[in-house]
Amino acid sequence: MNKIIKSLFVGLLSIIALSGCNSEGSGTPTTSTTKIPSTTIPTSTSSSENPHDRDPNNPYKVLFLGNSLIFFNDMPKIFESLANAQGIPVIADSVTQGSCTMSLLATTATDIGRAAYNKITSDTWDYIIIEPSRRATPFENTVREQELEAAVVLDQLAANSGAETVIYSVWGLNKNETGVYQKSPNPATPYETVKIGTHEITRSAHCHYMAEFGEAVSERLGGRRIIRAGYAFENSIKNYPGINLYHTDEQHPSPTGSYMIACSVYDTLFNERVLGASFTNGVAKATEMQAIADLTMIDQVVPTLDPIPDPDEPTPEEDYDHRVLFIGAPTIMRDDYKVGEKYIEMMASMGKTVACDYVLSSSYIMKMFSNISTEKGGELRAVLAANKYDYIVIQISRRATLNSPEVTASELSYAEALKPLLTAETSNIFVFAPKGESTQSKFIDTGDNYTSNGSDGSTAENQCHFYSTTAVAMAEKIGGKALQYSNAYWDYKQDYGATKAGVQYLYQTCFYYSFFGEDYPTTCTWTNGCGADEAAAIKEAAAKYCLNA
Repeated sequence: MNKIIKSLFVGLLSIIALSGCNSEGSGTPTTSTTKIPSTTIPTSTSSSENPHDRDPNNPYKVLFLGNSLIFFNDMPKIFESLANAQGIPVIADSVTQGSCTMSLLATTATDIGRAAYNKITSDTWDYIIIEPSRRATPFENTVREQELEAAVVLDQLAANSGAETVIYSVWGLNKNETGVYQKSPNPATPYETVKIGTHEITRSAHCHYMAEFGEAVSERLGGRRIIRAGYAFENSIKNYPGINLYHTDEQHPSPTGSYMIACSVYDTLFNERVLGASFTNGVAKATEMQAIADLTMIDQVVPTLDPIPDPDEPTPEEDYDHRVLFIGAPTIMRDDYKVGEKYIEMMASMGKTVACDYVLSSSYIMKMFSNISTEKGGELRAVLAANKYDYIVIQISRRATLNSPEVTASELSYAEALKPLLTAETSNIFVFAPKGESTQSKFIDTGDNYTSNGSDGSTAENQCHFYSTTAVAMAEKIGGKALQYSNAYWDYKQDYGATKAGVQYLYQTCFYYSFFGEDYPTTCTWTNGCGADEAAAIKEAAAKYCLNA
């Protein structure tokens, strides 16, 4: 009788929660009447067991395999705490790594793959949850097929450990675009993926694709159950648009989003409504998130989604006036300076439509790009094969310093080795001289890498001049032109102290002068928000080193 009363109580709570609000606090939610086909929701392997009857000395063991969409906010721990608070004994564990794919997990050739294999085979599990990677997109097929093959390997490992494989289907990026990846062209690392560009896609359409991809993985594995976290995101956004599910990067979950995911895992694994759970993990809108999990996982309500883009349709690339590739370190080429984004903004002010791509590495050295057997070397070649570039900007590594002659000589030789690859793409290659700083370390060449060897001891001014001189030498090696931003930066800094807006404007002015060999059109009024005097000083410094050099 108590179980019947509890069931009626939880059902009543579901009705109350979902009739409450479709903003953050008022209105009536609208839910689709479309249901997930029952054939795609196979019965759990332990469906005959009431999870509340599980012996606490023999808890459910759940292993999550994937990336930051799992470990953000420690979602497995939230799920574990939620289940235990509900009287279902659970131990959750995970093997995760940022940007990890199933392909990396399914091979013992990688550290993360070995960790996954050892974790799976060293214990018995009830559920092993695998995550189809967002690196599979509608715009390229090799990663998708690679992921499907990897899922089969992981499913077999799960079966050998006595576990049920469950698929974690994630949500779309909230950026209106996604990176496009392909399987690594390096035969030595077929499990790797390399980025070859970006493509426009709405959040809803991206979710639609990830849901369809999850279905494909389930079908390949014979009909495995799916945790439809992506559908839950879209149902929540529709019914509670005032509740933020995204981290500030618009791709990872917020704490509220992670709580809703944990609720969705609970509903899926135990086929039981979570609404009314006392454990909230400190989330203010926990009741609403519980209700959305139940709506999606138990009631199987499918959100209305944008169609998946047709990869065969013409893309905006055909209308670009030109395309630029930036190669270097994210701290120099992207991050605060937003080099590509600001270039697009500047050219748009002149009525031009352009595309910008990056191939970046946080430990950037030219050595890693010259060799096809390295991950970044493979990525660069894949990007060049996939796109046609009118201009290529390649940065000097800041591990080449005034007092690191071995490293500078090594980088010059690797630049020369890159010449056939880059000049086959375009004659417009620019060697970018980054700004110098007085705090830089000096480095020595240790073979595979460059190792820090104390302080370089040079002034910022001398480092700036060194990079401009090195850019000239490297441009001769690589068959390009020197882009002497560092000297222009130093001159500008003496007058204005280098404001963020000013530095961004200086970047773009140096690019424009170097690319086109002329001043801005008289009709161009874009200055990135800089005042007239500061903009004039920036143009003067850029012209001295990039227009009249």
